[in-house]
Amino acid sequence: MPCTNFFVKDFNFDGLEDFAIVWDQGGVEKLYEYYLQDKNGNFSAVASFPLQHGILAENIDLVNKIITTQSIIGCCHVNINKYKLNSNTTWDISSEQQELKKK
Repeated sequence: MPCTNFFVKDFNFDGLEDFAIVWDQGGVEKLYEYYLQDKNGNFSAVASFPLQHGILAENIDLVNKIITTQSIIGCCHVNINKYKLNSNTTWDISSEQQELKKK
């Protein structure tokens, strides 16, 4: 399997390595299925994980427990999504659309 289709990171901020694998690549961006590791070393796809079957969680802020993703919208905009893990293990999700900066 190409390395661009498999990523190992701590996606749910529990200190354990999880992994994401390409689930679908039929559109503009690849969509990933996330497998989270439990304390016994077992991995499972957790439906409540907010990025399940979504884009790759590349920007992970371990200190503030925030995942930030970006996706292009049409020719001129980018959608920035933030997923913040709360102390009660729920996620706050926010989204903002910005104009792409021209070079």
